[in-house]
Amino acid sequence: MKTCKKCQKEKPLTEFHRNTTMKDGRRSVCRACRYAKPENSELAEAPRPERRACKKCRKEKPLTDFHRNKRMRDGRRNVCKLCRSPNPEQYRPQGSPLPDRKTCPKCKEVKPIADFTYSTGLRTSRCKECLKETAREERAANPEAQAARDRRYRERNGDKARAAGRRHYQANKAYYAAKNAEWIRENPVANRARRARYRARKLAAPGGGVSRIEWITLRDSYGCCIGCLRTDGPLEPDHVHPLSLGGRDHIDNIQPLCRSCNASKKNRCIDYRISFTSALLREPAFTTI
Repeated sequence: MKTCKKCQKEKPLTEFHRNTTMKDGRRSVCRACRYAKPENSELAEAPRPERRACKKCRKEKPLTDFHRNKRMRDGRRNVCKLCRSPNPEQYRPQGSPLPDRKTCPKCKEVKPIADFTYSTGLRTSRCKECLKETAREERAANPEAQAARDRRYRERNGDKARAAGRRHYQANKAYYAAKNAEWIRENPVANRARRARYRARKLAAPGGGVSRIEWITLRDSYGCCIGCLRTDGPLEPDHVHPLSLGGRDHIDNIQPLCRSCNASKKNRCIDYRISFTSALLREPAFTTI
């Protein structure tokens, strides 16, 4: 506890501001007394003026042209914003219309004001291209931290992130089409597996799907097409009981066939495994896809 020198009331130390020069580390006057307005003071009751003169340019201007300062009597600085600006020629008074063009402080290029304005109305000091370049550099410098931040953002704002992704896809359909076509050319096997999973989901087939490891193990255990016994071509996973007829999307319902046998089988229930001796007990032959 401590006694205030002004109101002579005993109060806890938390009611006094800190002061390292005092013995107890607190001021001698409490917070309430320091913030209280002086009684019978003409200064406290006097209204604030709406205009004042700048001490530098000596021009009388409204208070909105001066930065705020709580220590001053009228709550504003003595020097106006224009005089305190590092580039007075480029200073734009408050409320004036936006310029048509602006100089980016990073690339030093003069660009339209639209390159600094986002769809939400937010305006930035640097242009969009410079901001994107800075973001790419930060991501490349620490990709793991950036990935963790992206993951946390998607967890907190799932609907917002999905909506942004859909908008970006609609605005850049040509880019995504070219990217998808390139991926299909480079990954034909993965693309066939992806289309098979999509077809199984579309037909709501039971079974839980077939993993890549399960298919490779089954394919290498037979070593050839079990329909025509060919070993010189790629093999495809075929459903013994077709999905269109209610078959299960499971490894127990898969048999390796070549493209010709798979196409000729169509959607019939033909189990080639019955007439084929499995090669599990002998060294598996490796076939590339």
